[in-house]
Amino acid sequence: MIDFLIVLLVFLWGSALMSALILVRHRQHPACRQFAWAVENDSDIKIAPDFSSKSSQPRLEPSEEEILLYFKHKQCCNLEKARCLGQQLGTQILCLPQDLAQEQLTLEPPLLLHAQMLCLFVSEECVRRLLPDPILHKLVLAQMNDTISEQLPNFYNNLLQYRAYTAYKMCLEEAPAESAASEPTQQQLIGSCWAKMTGKSQDPAHCQLGSRLYQWMKARCEQLVCSVQFQTV
Repeated sequence: MIDFLIVLLVFLWGSALMSALILVRHRQHPACRQFAWAVENDSDIKIAPDFSSKSSQPRLEPSEEEILLYFKHKQCCNLEKARCLGQQLGTQILCLPQDLAQEQLTLEPPLLLHAQMLCLFVSEECVRRLLPDPILHKLVLAQMNDTISEQLPNFYNNLLQYRAYTAYKMCLEEAPAESAASEPTQQQLIGSCWAKMTGKSQDPAHCQLGSRLYQWMKARCEQLVCSVQFQTV
Protein backbone atom coordinates (compact mmCIF):
# COMPACT_ATOMS: atom_id res chain seq x y z
CA MET A 1 0.00 0.00 0.00
CA ILE A 2 2.84 2.39 0.88
CA ASP A 3 4.63 1.54 -2.36
CA PHE A 4 1.45 2.38 -4.32
CA LEU A 5 1.15 5.78 -2.61
CA ILE A 6 4.80 6.57 -3.36
CA VAL A 7 4.34 5.71 -7.03
CA LEU A 8 1.16 7.82 -7.17
CA LEU A 9 2.90 10.83 -5.61
CA VAL A 10 5.80 10.57 -8.03
CA PHE A 11 3.39 10.42 -10.96
CA LEU A 12 1.45 13.47 -9.78
CA TRP A 13 4.66 15.43 -9.16
CA GLY A 14 5.92 14.57 -12.64
CA SER A 15 2.64 15.67 -14.27
CA ALA A 16 2.71 18.99 -12.42
CA LEU A 17 6.32 19.60 -13.47
CA MET A 18 5.54 18.84 -17.10
CA SER A 19 2.55 21.25 -17.06
CA ALA A 20 4.73 23.98 -15.59
CA LEU A 21 7.37 23.52 -18.29
CA ILE A 22 4.73 23.71 -21.02
CA LEU A 23 3.30 26.90 -19.50
CA VAL A 24 6.75 28.51 -19.33
CA ARG A 25 7.46 27.67 -22.97
CA HIS A 26 4.04 29.03 -23.98
CA ARG A 27 4.69 32.33 -22.24
CA GLN A 28 8.02 32.66 -24.00
CA HIS A 29 6.27 32.83 -27.38
CA PRO A 30 6.86 36.31 -28.96
CA ALA A 31 3.15 37.06 -29.26
CA CYS A 32 2.54 36.19 -25.61
CA ARG A 33 5.49 38.33 -24.47
CA GLN A 34 4.18 41.24 -26.50
CA PHE A 35 0.68 40.94 -25.03
CA ALA A 36 2.02 40.61 -21.49
CA TRP A 37 4.08 43.78 -21.98
CA ALA A 38 1.02 45.60 -23.27
CA VAL A 39 -1.06 44.66 -20.24
CA GLU A 40 1.65 45.60 -17.75
CA ASN A 41 2.43 48.95 -19.36
CA ASP A 42 -0.94 49.98 -20.75
CA SER A 43 -3.68 49.44 -18.19
CA ASP A 44 -6.47 50.57 -20.51
CA ILE A 45 -6.03 47.83 -23.10
CA LYS A 46 -9.30 45.91 -23.36
CA ILE A 47 -9.59 43.50 -26.27
CA ALA A 48 -12.45 41.07 -25.87
CA PRO A 49 -11.96 37.31 -26.39
CA ASP A 50 -12.86 35.94 -29.79
CA PHE A 51 -15.78 33.51 -29.38
CA SER A 52 -16.45 33.25 -33.14
CA SER A 53 -14.13 30.31 -33.61
CA LYS A 54 -15.71 26.92 -34.17
CA SER A 55 -13.28 25.43 -31.69
CA SER A 56 -14.73 24.37 -28.36
CA GLN A 57 -12.11 26.49 -26.59
CA PRO A 58 -12.45 30.29 -27.07
CA ARG A 59 -9.33 32.28 -27.96
CA LEU A 60 -8.61 34.19 -24.77
CA GLU A 61 -5.58 36.10 -26.02
CA PRO A 62 -5.63 38.73 -28.81
CA SER A 63 -3.71 38.05 -31.97
CA GLU A 64 -0.63 40.04 -32.93
CA GLU A 65 -2.75 41.83 -35.56
CA GLU A 66 -5.27 42.91 -32.91
CA ILE A 67 -2.54 44.17 -30.62
CA LEU A 68 -0.92 46.10 -33.47
CA LEU A 69 -4.26 47.60 -34.46
CA TYR A 70 -4.92 48.64 -30.86
CA PHE A 71 -1.68 50.59 -30.62
CA LYS A 72 -2.30 52.20 -34.00
CA HIS A 73 -5.63 53.45 -32.69
CA LYS A 74 -3.92 54.72 -29.57
CA GLN A 75 -1.20 56.58 -31.46
CA CYS A 76 -3.72 58.57 -33.51
CA CYS A 77 -5.94 59.31 -30.48
CA ASN A 78 -8.82 57.12 -31.69
CA LEU A 79 -9.07 55.47 -28.27
CA GLU A 80 -9.45 58.80 -26.52
CA LYS A 81 -12.14 59.82 -29.01
CA ALA A 82 -13.95 56.50 -28.48
CA ARG A 83 -14.00 56.98 -24.71
CA CYS A 84 -15.29 60.52 -25.10
CA LEU A 85 -18.03 59.32 -27.45
CA GLY A 86 -19.04 56.57 -25.04
CA GLN A 87 -19.25 59.06 -22.19
CA GLN A 88 -21.45 61.36 -24.28
CA LEU A 89 -23.79 58.51 -25.21
CA GLY A 90 -24.06 57.43 -21.58
CA THR A 91 -24.77 61.00 -20.53
CA GLN A 92 -27.54 61.21 -23.12
CA ILE A 93 -29.29 58.26 -21.49
CA LEU A 94 -28.83 59.71 -18.01
CA CYS A 95 -30.16 63.11 -19.10
CA LEU A 96 -33.08 61.64 -21.03
CA PRO A 97 -35.80 63.15 -18.72
CA GLN A 98 -34.55 66.70 -19.32
CA ASP A 99 -34.07 66.14 -23.04
CA LEU A 100 -37.57 64.70 -23.40
CA ALA A 101 -39.01 67.69 -21.56
CA GLN A 102 -37.42 69.96 -24.16
CA GLU A 103 -39.20 67.90 -26.82
CA GLN A 104 -42.51 68.45 -25.01
CA LEU A 105 -42.52 64.83 -23.86
CA THR A 106 -43.01 64.33 -20.13
CA LEU A 107 -43.09 60.68 -19.10
CA GLU A 108 -43.99 59.20 -15.75
CA PRO A 109 -41.22 57.18 -13.99
CA PRO A 110 -42.38 53.74 -15.25
CA LEU A 111 -42.48 54.93 -18.86
CA LEU A 112 -39.28 56.90 -18.40
CA LEU A 113 -37.42 53.72 -17.47
CA HIS A 114 -38.77 52.05 -20.61
CA ALA A 115 -37.61 55.08 -22.61
CA GLN A 116 -34.09 54.75 -21.17
CA MET A 117 -34.02 51.05 -22.11
CA LEU A 118 -35.08 51.91 -25.65
CA CYS A 119 -32.42 54.61 -25.81
CA LEU A 120 -29.80 52.10 -24.65
CA PHE A 121 -30.80 49.69 -27.42
CA VAL A 122 -30.77 52.44 -30.06
CA SER A 123 -27.35 53.66 -28.91
CA GLU A 124 -25.77 50.20 -29.02
CA GLU A 125 -27.21 49.38 -32.43
CA CYS A 126 -26.17 52.77 -33.79
CA VAL A 127 -22.57 52.37 -32.60
CA ARG A 128 -22.24 48.86 -34.04
CA ARG A 129 -23.71 49.94 -37.37
CA LEU A 130 -21.78 53.18 -37.86
CA LEU A 131 -18.53 52.13 -36.20
CA PRO A 132 -17.66 48.67 -37.53
CA ASP A 133 -14.12 48.56 -36.10
CA PRO A 134 -14.46 46.05 -33.21
CA ILE A 135 -11.84 47.69 -30.98
CA LEU A 136 -13.45 51.11 -31.24
CA HIS A 137 -17.08 50.15 -30.93
CA LYS A 138 -16.40 47.85 -27.96
CA LEU A 139 -14.51 50.65 -26.23
CA VAL A 140 -17.34 53.12 -26.94
CA LEU A 141 -19.96 50.75 -25.50
CA ALA A 142 -17.81 49.89 -22.48
CA GLN A 143 -17.36 53.57 -21.64
CA MET A 144 -21.06 54.22 -22.20
CA ASN A 145 -21.99 51.43 -19.81
CA ASP A 146 -19.46 52.63 -17.21
CA THR A 147 -20.84 56.17 -17.40
CA ILE A 148 -24.37 54.93 -16.79
CA SER A 149 -23.37 52.53 -14.01
CA GLU A 150 -21.56 55.26 -12.08
CA GLN A 151 -24.82 57.19 -11.70
CA LEU A 152 -27.29 54.30 -11.81
CA PRO A 153 -25.55 51.24 -10.27
CA ASN A 154 -28.61 49.01 -10.69
CA PHE A 155 -29.46 50.08 -14.23
CA TYR A 156 -28.14 46.84 -15.76
CA ASN A 157 -29.06 44.54 -12.88
CA ASN A 158 -32.73 44.13 -13.68
CA LEU A 159 -34.81 41.81 -15.79
CA LEU A 160 -36.40 44.65 -17.75
CA GLN A 161 -33.10 45.63 -19.36
CA TYR A 162 -32.51 42.11 -20.70
CA ARG A 163 -36.11 41.68 -21.83
CA ALA A 164 -36.22 45.06 -23.55
CA TYR A 165 -33.00 44.60 -25.53
CA THR A 166 -34.00 41.11 -26.64
CA ALA A 167 -37.51 42.21 -27.62
CA TYR A 168 -36.32 45.17 -29.72
CA LYS A 169 -33.59 43.11 -31.35
CA MET A 170 -35.94 40.27 -32.27
CA CYS A 171 -38.69 42.51 -33.61
CA LEU A 172 -36.27 43.95 -36.17
CA GLU A 173 -34.59 40.64 -37.03
CA GLU A 174 -37.87 38.77 -37.52
CA ALA A 175 -39.28 41.35 -39.93
CA PRO A 176 -39.36 40.43 -43.65
CA ALA A 177 -36.03 41.27 -45.24
CA GLU A 178 -37.60 43.29 -48.04
CA SER A 179 -39.33 45.67 -45.63
CA ALA A 180 -37.15 45.64 -42.51
CA ALA A 181 -34.60 47.99 -44.05
CA SER A 182 -37.10 50.80 -44.54
CA GLU A 183 -37.16 53.52 -41.90
CA PRO A 184 -41.00 53.66 -41.59
CA THR A 185 -41.13 49.90 -41.04
CA GLN A 186 -38.50 50.05 -38.32
CA GLN A 187 -40.31 52.88 -36.58
CA GLN A 188 -43.60 50.97 -36.71
CA LEU A 189 -42.05 47.74 -35.43
CA ILE A 190 -40.23 49.42 -32.56
CA GLY A 191 -43.33 51.48 -31.72
CA SER A 192 -45.46 48.36 -31.43
CA CYS A 193 -42.77 46.62 -29.39
CA TRP A 194 -42.50 49.64 -27.09
CA ALA A 195 -46.25 49.59 -26.48
CA LYS A 196 -46.11 45.88 -25.71
CA MET A 197 -43.21 46.34 -23.28
CA THR A 198 -45.14 49.04 -21.42
CA GLY A 199 -48.24 46.87 -21.19
CA LYS A 200 -50.24 48.93 -23.71
CA SER A 201 -49.96 46.76 -26.79
CA GLN A 202 -53.48 47.61 -27.98
CA ASP A 203 -53.12 51.36 -27.47
CA PRO A 204 -52.42 53.19 -30.78
CA ALA A 205 -51.23 56.26 -28.86
CA HIS A 206 -48.51 54.21 -27.14
CA CYS A 207 -47.46 52.70 -30.47
CA GLN A 208 -47.11 56.18 -31.94
CA LEU A 209 -45.20 57.38 -28.89
CA GLY A 210 -42.77 54.47 -29.20
CA SER A 211 -42.24 55.21 -32.89
CA ARG A 212 -41.64 58.88 -32.17
CA LEU A 213 -39.14 58.10 -29.41
CA TYR A 214 -37.26 55.66 -31.61
CA GLN A 215 -37.05 58.13 -34.50
CA TRP A 216 -35.83 60.93 -32.25
CA MET A 217 -33.30 58.78 -30.39
CA LYS A 218 -31.90 57.26 -33.56
CA ALA A 219 -31.47 60.64 -35.26
CA ARG A 220 -29.54 62.24 -32.41
CA CYS A 221 -27.43 59.12 -31.81
CA GLU A 222 -26.43 59.00 -35.49
CA GLN A 223 -25.61 62.69 -35.41
CA LEU A 224 -23.38 62.26 -32.37
CA VAL A 225 -21.51 59.21 -33.68
CA CYS A 226 -20.98 60.74 -37.12
CA SER A 227 -19.65 63.94 -35.58
CA VAL A 228 -16.54 62.13 -34.27
CA GLN A 229 -13.72 62.08 -36.81
CA PHE A 230 -11.83 58.83 -36.26
CA GLN A 231 -8.52 58.45 -38.06
CA THR A 232 -8.14 55.58 -40.53
CA VAL A 233 -5.56 53.00 -39.43
